[in-house]
Amino acid sequence: MIAEPTPPWFVDAACKGLNPNVFMPQRGENNKVKEAKKICEDCPVQQQCRDYGLRLSQLFDTHGIFGGWTRQERKKELERRGLNIRRWGTSDMSTVNHGSNAAYLMHTYAGEEA
Repeated sequence: MIAEPTPPWFVDAACKGLNPNVFMPQRGENNKVKEAKKICEDCPVQQQCRDYGLRLSQLFDTHGIFGGWTRQERKKELERRGLNIRRWGTSDMSTVNHGSNAAYLMHTYAGEEA
């Protein structure tokens, strides 16, 4: 398992120090979704978090709230951009030009080209 680095912008996030479970609602936990979106609403790094969530969604089948967007909202945005969300069981990264999955992820998390 690759350890995820903490993005540098996270120090300014409105959710810093909060229980991460708020941002990982299970199916039907609509109150958690509303609570998370309310926290994200005025976050100073909301766009960076959305971008992070979009990048992660291309690599992993992620759920949860990133920058106020649910998995479905990220999926719609990626489709609008002509990109795909990663789905369970589709972990082939061979179409990406990179030296290793770990290096690719590190560059991706940092917002850099691989």
